[in-house]
This record gives sequence, structure tokens and C-alpha cells, in this order.
Amino acid sequence: MTRDDDRARAGHDLEGAGGATGPDPVADFFAAERDTVRPLSADDVRWQRITREHRSRGGSWLRYAAVAAAVVAISGGVGLVSSLRHQSAVPAAQPTVTRTVYVPAPTPSGVLPPKPATASIPAVPSSATSRVPPASRVPDDFTVLSVTTVASGRIFALGSASCAGRPCALLATSGDRGATWALRSRVPGVSAAPRLASTSSSLSAAVGSGSGVTDVRFASDTVGWVFGRTVLRTTDGGLSWASYGHGGSGPVLALETDGSDVVLAAAVSCSAPACTGAVSVSRAAVGASSAGAVGSPLPLGQGYLGLDLAWSQQDAVLSVRAGGQNPPAIAVRGSTVTALAQPDCAGATSAITAPADGSGLVLVCGSLTAGGRLGPVFSGDGTSWSLVATAGPTLAPGSLLAAAAVDPRHLVLAVGGTADSAGALSVSADAGQTWHTPVVQSPPVSGFAWVGSPGGHTYYALPARASGSFWRSDDAGQTWKAVAVR
Repeated sequence: MTRDDDRARAGHDLEGAGGATGPDPVADFFAAERDTVRPLSADDVRWQRITREHRSRGGSWLRYAAVAAAVVAISGGVGLVSSLRHQSAVPAAQPTVTRTVYVPAPTPSGVLPPKPATASIPAVPSSATSRVPPASRVPDDFTVLSVTTVASGRIFALGSASCAGRPCALLATSGDRGATWALRSRVPGVSAAPRLASTSSSLSAAVGSGSGVTDVRFASDTVGWVFGRTVLRTTDGGLSWASYGHGGSGPVLALETDGSDVVLAAAVSCSAPACTGAVSVSRAAVGASSAGAVGSPLPLGQGYLGLDLAWSQQDAVLSVRAGGQNPPAIAVRGSTVTALAQPDCAGATSAITAPADGSGLVLVCGSLTAGGRLGPVFSGDGTSWSLVATAGPTLAPGSLLAAAAVDPRHLVLAVGGTADSAGALSVSADAGQTWHTPVVQSPPVSGFAWVGSPGGHTYYALPARASGSFWRSDDAGQTWKAVAVR
């Protein structure tokens, strides 16, 4: 085959592969090689010599492709020229680099990151941010003071711990029903202390000193409050906090929200063993940055042990823990307050609760008979009441009384403040006609100070003597499990 034949053959191959016609350096190379060399086998020596000669001449990438094509042609594989040309445009594969990056699981998913092995809570000045490192471990000395839950199922727990050698207020959260916990923030500028501290025969309603906070309530995953001698509000799930103004001048003893509005009740002064003076009530939309007073302060004319708030449909019902006379109760309806009619509880402390399903009210008289039974149980709407049972459950004598209900039929009563926790909880599944003692895992020695329900079949309870745990029931109060915030 002549040089012209080689040139024509190579040009035909390139054209068929989409190349341009005319002079082609690949064809020239083939022709020159065939005219000047003898046929040789495609051994390593031949390859190296051809490679050295062409590299010494320089030239474009097409010349290197021609060298490779020549070797293939000499060894009998001429038909790969166009394939090599197309492959030369494909970049070489880049090396894979693997990096480990910590990305906390998003809060809305409800799955919290695992806890690190250790935790260090630095001192935070009151003017600084309250943020802590993601997924920080809850300190071992965390004492649970208050718990709250929202519609998503997320639980928030306010507690006290040691921060750089000084007591501080910390917020922990769980998105998996309390199975795992992570520290959300240090609440800046405040300390935390129990609101309900009992002695052998009386209740101290002191709410800490200075700017102490005692309780936490959340309206959603993002909006919530801590309160006591001061009130702070968060709009980012507890990562940062701001002062929250309200119509009262003293410590806030009760704050509850229905997810749309929030109502606060503040005392004028509190010291052991009781609070005194008028009660101020405030209300606001959840999205507001402060709350305004509703009506004038309510003169009580007596000392009282505490205040309780419960939502009944659109009304917030405020009841007073008091002794010596029938304690007052009011309904906060919009921007007005209305006194509620109450059955005569014979001068005893009563507990009023609104079932979580929004149906009516339940009132239990707190006087204990000689047999250790509570007073009668009533149901109603605050305007009229009907007797449900002539006597309530048998409970251990105690200075604290709390009530909760998931619906009108399923009720839970709690007492606390004594050294004996036997019978500290009592449960009814028939609107209070009969009662029994539930099964409580590791019951607290001093009983319970608070019980509440977010709805469904769930209850939460706090011990009268604060510890690192709270108690939860998922079967309408039949059994209770201690939940450690760790």
C-alpha cells in the first residue's frame, strides 16, 4: 500500500467517524512509518523507541494519539483510531475524598443527636446569648423543677444545676418521649428554684430569690416562657430569651397557654409559709412580646398557698390554693374576669382542673376525713355544679393537693409533702365514683406536688421533693414510670 493509499484510507476512517476531510497528520504518520521501517512485532523495545522519537519532536495531543494508534496498528488493531480520539475528551477520574462532618439532626424531626460523653456548662453573663454547644449532655446534677409538652410531642424540662460553681437555670429537651435528652440552653441572668417546697406541716410558696424562675411552659416547639420572680420568653425553642412584661408586680405563680393565648397570675408578695395580697391576672396572644392586665387586681383577704390555672375551651380558670374558707375561683374570658360559683367545700382547700379534652371542670374538695378520704367531687362549668361522689379517694395526708384529667371520666389526684408516699396518687376511670391506687415505679418518698395532662392518655407528675426525674403515665394513670432527665 502506497503513502497516497494510506492517506486516503485514514481520511476515509476519520470522515466516517465525523472528522473533516483533507490533509490529516494521522494519515501522514502512517504512510511515513510504512515506507521507512520493516514490519516488526509489537514488542516493548519498539514501543519505547517510537515514544521517545515522537516526544522529542513535540506537537499537539493529536500526535500522541497517532503514536498510540501506530502501536495498535502494528499489532493488528487498526480500527480504534476514532475511538481513541473521542476518549481523549473525557477527563480523568478525580480522587475521592471522604470527610466526617457533624450535622445535628433537625429539631422538627423529633430525633435528637446523641449525647457526648462529657459536658461543660460555662458561666454565661446575663447579657450574653444562652446558646450551648449542639447536643450538649445534660449535667449529672440537673434537678427537674418543671416540665411541659407541646402538640408535636416534644418535652421541655426546666431544671437547676451548677454552672462554673454557681447554681443556674437550664433548659433540656426531648423529642422521643423522654428516652434521650439534650441540653437546649442556659437561661441567662436567672437561677432556678423549686416553687413548691414543703415542710412537715405547711407549704412554702417562696419562688426563689432575686430573679429566680420556677416553671416552664411552651405553646409550640418555638414559643415558650420561664417564670417565677421574673418572666422570660423565647421564640426559637429556648435557644435565646428576652424579658416578658406583664400586668403584675410580684412573682408569677401560674402561667398556662392553650396554644393561642397565654394567661399569667402574679402575687404581690410570697414568703414562707404563704403568699399574701392581691392577685394580678394578665393575658396576651402567644405571638405578643408582653401581656396586659385583665381587670383590676383581685383582693383575696387571706394568705394562700398557691395559684392554679387550667384552660376550659376559651376560658382560663384561676383557682386559689387556700385554707380557712371557701377559696375563690375566676374565669378569665377575653379581657374580663368573672367569679365562678363553687360548691361549699367546708372551708377546705380545693383543686379545680379542666379535662384536657376541653369538656367542663372538675372540683375536688381537699378536706381529709378521719378515714383519710378527700372531700366530695363535683363536675360543672363554673356556673352550676353537680355532685359526682360524696367522698373522694383515700390519700395519705399531705399539704399539697393537685388534680388532672384527660377527660371527664379519667381523673388523677395527688398529694405530697409528707415522708410517706403511700397512696400519693389515686386514679378514677368512672368520673370519680370509685378510685384505686396505681402502680408507680420508684415512687418519690415525699409524694407529688403537681400533676397535669396534655391530652390523649398521658399524664405527667412532679415529686414534692425535686429530683432528677419526673413521672409519666401513658395509660390514663394506671401505671407510672420515672423518667430521668439525663
